[in-house]
Amino acid sequence: MTETPNVLPAALRAPQSVETRPAGPKPHEGVRWALYARSGGGSLEQTAQQFAFMEETVARLGGTIAGHFSDLGVVGDGMAELIRAAHRGDADRVMAWSLDRFGGRTGDMTQTLTALRDLGVGVTLAGTGEDVDGAFVAATLSVAAVVAEQARRPRRRPGGGL
Repeated sequence: MTETPNVLPAALRAPQSVETRPAGPKPHEGVRWALYARSGGGSLEQTAQQFAFMEETVARLGGTIAGHFSDLGVVGDGMAELIRAAHRGDADRVMAWSLDRFGGRTGDMTQTLTALRDLGVGVTLAGTGEDVDGAFVAATLSVAAVVAEQARRPRRRPGGGL
């Protein structure tokens, strides 16, 4: 019996051996995480899935989970409790699935990110793995302020109406 030659390009072939690096320190070792989940549709299953993914992410990044906070539908009591925990100094960073979890409206998101920034609490987005601190938050808040200002201005319609 003859063997079929491997016709896949080298880049697509499974590696014969995999080099592993020694495990070094985790990037967020010692961080106290507040996990925040929100389901816009009010689904408990969706918030549970968000928490499960964030817990896996914390295990990979390092640190401990200081608390789980959630809201169904709009941002509400869960976010308010998270902000209170941040005021008490219970958390160093907040993790959420994505930036829109911090508020359904631009003004809500801006208010929440400002409060966290002012408390010195960082933000990590689990969906992308990005830390959104410093310049990113400042730029996001600037853009959000411009969008909010434009939304407040009356618009003139063609034909002279408002």
